[in-house]
Amino acid sequence: MEEKNRKTGIDIIGDVPWGTHFCQFYQTKEDLIDILVPYFKAGLENNELCLWVTSEPLGEKEAREAMQKAVSDLDQYLKKGQIEIVPYIEWYLKDGVFNLQRVLNAWIDKLNQALAKGYDGLRVTGNTAWLEKREWEDFTQYEEEINNAIGKYQMIAICTYSLDKCGATEVIDVVKNHQFALIKREGKWKSIESSERKRAEEGIRSLAKFPSENPNPVLRLDPDGIILYANQASQVLLKDWGGEVNGYAPLFWRDLVTDALKNNSKKTVDVECGEQVYSFEIVPVTDAGYTNLYGRDITERKRAEEEQKKVAQEWNDTFSSIADLVFIIDKEANVVRGNQAFEDFCRSKGKNPVGEKCYRLLHDLECHYPNCPFEEVLRTKKPFSYEINDPYIGLPLLVGLSPMLDKNGEVRAIVHIAKDITKRKQAEEEIRKKNKDLETFVYMVSHDLKNPVVSIQGFCNLLLKNHKGDLNEKAHFYIERVQANASLMASLLEDLLELSRIGRIEDAKREISVQEVIKSVWAGVSTSLATQDVEFVSPENLPQVLYSEKRLYQIFSNLLSNALKFRDEDRKTKVEIGHQEDKDNYTFFVRDNGIGIEQKYHKKIFESFSQLKDTKSEGTGMGLAIVKKIVEANQGKVWVESQKGAGSTFYFTIPKNV
Repeated sequence: MEEKNRKTGIDIIGDVPWGTHFCQFYQTKEDLIDILVPYFKAGLENNELCLWVTSEPLGEKEAREAMQKAVSDLDQYLKKGQIEIVPYIEWYLKDGVFNLQRVLNAWIDKLNQALAKGYDGLRVTGNTAWLEKREWEDFTQYEEEINNAIGKYQMIAICTYSLDKCGATEVIDVVKNHQFALIKREGKWKSIESSERKRAEEGIRSLAKFPSENPNPVLRLDPDGIILYANQASQVLLKDWGGEVNGYAPLFWRDLVTDALKNNSKKTVDVECGEQVYSFEIVPVTDAGYTNLYGRDITERKRAEEEQKKVAQEWNDTFSSIADLVFIIDKEANVVRGNQAFEDFCRSKGKNPVGEKCYRLLHDLECHYPNCPFEEVLRTKKPFSYEINDPYIGLPLLVGLSPMLDKNGEVRAIVHIAKDITKRKQAEEEIRKKNKDLETFVYMVSHDLKNPVVSIQGFCNLLLKNHKGDLNEKAHFYIERVQANASLMASLLEDLLELSRIGRIEDAKREISVQEVIKSVWAGVSTSLATQDVEFVSPENLPQVLYSEKRLYQIFSNLLSNALKFRDEDRKTKVEIGHQEDKDNYTFFVRDNGIGIEQKYHKKIFESFSQLKDTKSEGTGMGLAIVKKIVEANQGKVWVESQKGAGSTFYFTIPKNV
């Protein structure tokens, strides 16, 4: 059983249950201080999260000073975030306009944060002095929505209205949408109940007169806890207690009844009975010497509250201990929740993150995340990540957006994570420097080795030219093998030099016709490799691309040469070129029906000096390594799809906007 009444700190009101929504009419800033300062002081003392939305005549600074006088350790409460004092423009008018649904959602999100942090509930107030006539109708609808919904939540709310700005019509609207109103008469605060509340209470009293007709439990207990009466709906409770009429109620109830009669005060408690939960109002009838108990079934509400707590706890368990900045944004890009690291960061910059527009908050914090793919994630319902170098905190960040889907598969929110990747980037830079040094070394070595190789070839030619008659057949054979190996070494050195130049020396790019490049490549390949009985297929609709003509020639030359080198002698050779495209890339392919490649070699063949052991092809084994380096140096990708004995298809991409 859980006692539900909360101390308001306001003498004329006393204790109220969760879900109480009332208003105050004021004329001066002192009127506001009279009611709101003790109201929030009681909230802080009773483990509630407090939110004060200010407006003239009592601004944020004056409200803080007034609270400081009443609460000596206010700074501690502010530091841990138990109380927030914010101007109306940061709560009601985030985008310059009042958005009913956004504000309603913001209250619920704030409550979920309160529960997740271990507070009993949420205590709030909002001043409406900023309202203009044109916004009155929307705000009245908002107040009606609040009044209808707040009873389901662990919240207490006061809305404050300036009497000087309210005519008779506005006063009626205000009172109608609140359970009661506070107004000052002859220097004393009075409470006025709304007509709807009065009618509801009259309905309760009517049912109390005819309890047998009440579908909810109604009981009557004497001061000793003896059950004097229980209607039919109460029988389930009696069964659960193991009691009966004229018998004793459980000790808990006896203590509550005794206290209610002694202090002549109402109380509200929640009672579990099996799987059901009831909220009971304890009403002492002191003249008659007994207490009436009026119950109502709140099982669904409690389940909803437990679900909220569960979600909040899951959030805490998942994200609260993460050092990275994590926050959730809704479909309108409003920040609805953040982990402790994110809240601490925002608070250190003087910002209250929840309810802020994501883009505006990041801008205010000087975290300029360019090209944030928020709309893309909403549209595709797929996660997205990108890297930035944050200019404010001076750190490289990996920013990730991941959609949270509801049971219908629609995006209900997006988790936004910013991870410090300084160490990773430092490691990448170290690798880049080492690769640069290695490329320089390879260039120097391969360049310096060319001269001895050329000398070897020259001396072999002189021997064969000037001393041919002096050499026997075996000597001729040895010299020819030296020449062949020197030629292979020269080709290898040339490929090494070419590999070291790619990416190190920037290539000039221009608009070129892929069609013309392929014609030129095929003409060259045809003279060096036997192409008779080869079916070559190349479409006429290949696009123009922005690329280095030399590098594109090298790519197709190596791929087409491979297709002809590794043909299957048992069938007619077919080589096909084609392309696909999307909004970001052109994807070209070279397909053959040759001997194919086993899956385990698909990555290895793109490494330097790589040749498959079961092939008889001559070459340096550098062709595909050169292709890979060219493609990746131009922000593209290259890969192969192949099976042994079933041909190969090599793909590479050319970005459209590079």
